[in-house]
Amino acid sequence: MANDGFNWSNFFKGAAQVAFVVGAGYAAHRVRENEIDRLVALPLEDGLRVIIQSVPPMDNENCLDFQRRLAARAQHNQNAQTLLIMTKLMVQAENQVRQILGQYGPREAAEICAGVLRTKNDIEQFAFVSLLYYFSQRDAKAQAVMGYLQQG
Repeated sequence: MANDGFNWSNFFKGAAQVAFVVGAGYAAHRVRENEIDRLVALPLEDGLRVIIQSVPPMDNENCLDFQRRLAARAQHNQNAQTLLIMTKLMVQAENQVRQILGQYGPREAAEICAGVLRTKNDIEQFAFVSLLYYFSQRDAKAQAVMGYLQQG
């Protein structure tokens, strides 16, 4: 083979790097799929605990990916359906909770939250309170709001 000025060594190193990245991407994909399978296999109560702790810190892209993967399993699995509903309700509630906590003091925020809760059905209330609880573990104002709600 004549040396035509092309550096075959660098080409194959690059190909190996691409293969590694693609392989790592596939491996990461499989890990996420396996994690979803393990989540869906948990007893529902445990799965809900995982959702409550996992959904709020997700960025939008990861949350959408998570919902897509969960939706694929929800077609044939009741636990996955319930976890998907809870995930969607928590995403909806997150905007409300952030807005309320950002605009009002603790007592007024608690009064507003109590009013919002009265407009929701049981699972929507559970998602809203779960999200507020999640924030209360990390934020003093949310903790005060939870305290007011528990008193009232």
